[in-house]
Amino acid sequence: MSQSSARRRALRELSDPDAPITPLGDCTVQDGNGSLYSLLPQTQAAADGIEAGTEMVLGYDAETNTYLASPKRVVAESDEHWANDIIR
Repeated sequence: MSQSSARRRALRELSDPDAPITPLGDCTVQDGNGSLYSLLPQTQAAADGIEAGTEMVLGYDAETNTYLASPKRVVAESDEHWANDIIR
């Protein structure tokens, strides 16, 4: 699957109310040295191998006003990830 096809699929899923997106609750954005930070629930993050220092790839979908974050290693392991062209 091409990168543009993977990106289109990801965007469709973001806008589809029946998509398999798991709500993780609310959080508050914090400011630290001029950067904004948000938190991931510790249980979910740990289950996905995310800990302090994990490199993340960030994205933004203007159509759905949705921010995306994925561990960089996950992107590198997949040919169909929405962020493939960011790290390659």
